[in-house]
Amino acid sequence: MPGGRTTSKQSGKPSRQLLFSEALRHQRVPPTEEHPLIPPSSMAEPTQGATMDLILQEISAVGRKLEGMDSTMASLTVETKSMRLDIAGFQSQVTGLNQQLTGITFDPPLAFQRVHRLGPKRRDDANRPRPITACLLRHVQTCQLLQAARAHGPYRLDDLEARLTADFSKETSKRSRAFLALRPRLRQLDVKYGLFEPARMWITKNGVSRDFYDPKTCEGF
Repeated sequence: MPGGRTTSKQSGKPSRQLLFSEALRHQRVPPTEEHPLIPPSSMAEPTQGATMDLILQEISAVGRKLEGMDSTMASLTVETKSMRLDIAGFQSQVTGLNQQLTGITFDPPLAFQRVHRLGPKRRDDANRPRPITACLLRHVQTCQLLQAARAHGPYRLDDLEARLTADFSKETSKRSRAFLALRPRLRQLDVKYGLFEPARMWITKNGVSRDFYDPKTCEGF
């Protein structure tokens, strides 16, 4: 019928599509100041913002953990370097470490974490001396070996001269060599001085003593 509801030809009842459309039309509420019409995109913004805050918090927490790990790694590196020794002058086929070389009987015996020979092995001379870097398990024994080496000087092993020194970083070794280069001039000036490991120089001039960690600062003293 014109102007009437659409009915099904078989049952004479209104169609389901028409009933559903009318139900939606009656449920619609016009927007007011108290109940404004909120678009679907803006409804998702608070949830997205909260998720982004959580992500930023997690990233910040991970960053703090990484900083702590970097600090731990730096401490372990310093501790490991303090237990490392450089041994130069031993032949390539020499094995073991003779305790009679230093005159120290260690109790407990020497224990090494790692031992490495430095430099390539030449085919023309298999017995060519090569430096050895060793990391001891006990820091006390490292100090005992270094103290004995400073008091004894170079060692002799099968007509070869062997030296035992502490292993330092490249920058520390560079400063130590710079301090060594200052010794002839200090002797000319009749100045008392002392060089200590890893790279520290003690100078006494006109009754005043100072410690230096940078070779450049010694020149102005």
